[in-house]
Amino acid sequence: MNENFSFAKLLNSSIFLAFLVLVGWSVAYGYNWGLAWYYGYPWEIVEVGKADIARSLFHVIVVSTVMISVYIAGIKLLIAIKDKLSFVRFNFIRTLITCFILTFPLFLEVTVLIKVISLYSLLIYLAVLFTITILLAGFLKKYNICMLWHFITRADRNILPLMIAGYFYFMILSCLVGYLRPFNKETYHKLEVNNEQYFILGKNCNSLILGKSYEKGGKDFYLMPCHYNKGELCHILGGK
Repeated sequence: MNENFSFAKLLNSSIFLAFLVLVGWSVAYGYNWGLAWYYGYPWEIVEVGKADIARSLFHVIVVSTVMISVYIAGIKLLIAIKDKLSFVRFNFIRTLITCFILTFPLFLEVTVLIKVISLYSLLIYLAVLFTITILLAGFLKKYNICMLWHFITRADRNILPLMIAGYFYFMILSCLVGYLRPFNKETYHKLEVNNEQYFILGKNCNSLILGKSYEKGGKDFYLMPCHYNKGELCHILGGK
């Protein structure tokens, strides 16, 4: 790689745009694979379209923006209070901000996308956050929150590991969200075909994934329209 190929240039390059498309495509598949994992239908039948990729890419950008915004706010807060607090209190707040940056996107993902936003869930998150902070405060005395930014911008060799870490972060998270979302889903749309009613469990690029039950780990699923024969429905057996 050319030594003049800097981090700023990468942001404006086609490589970075291609990476964003790859992340959006992978997140779309990860979410739908999570649904397949929950309901039990084969993951091989999952397909995503342009609209799915666009929604996933928007989701990635929003979450990344939240993380960067919280990071910047944390740095400013640390600078403002550094000379006003004792070392013990400063270390606790520094650890709290670090834990918040790492865990808040996860909390936001789970609560917003699976629709469990409530005061109760917020209190649980805060309790867990403070517990983790207390446990880690003694181990992070030498930690500097600005180290992350220095690591990102210091050299070009840091870009690839960060891109890989970001890719797997969003991929794994989307799969978990896809799996967890049906737990709190209260309304299922139905479709009547040949005088039979089916629940709409998922949507592929050009077809619907149907089932006669919306329970976890089902066995019988249907694809409409069917791409494998000329009939309206394909009967697909889930499980082993």
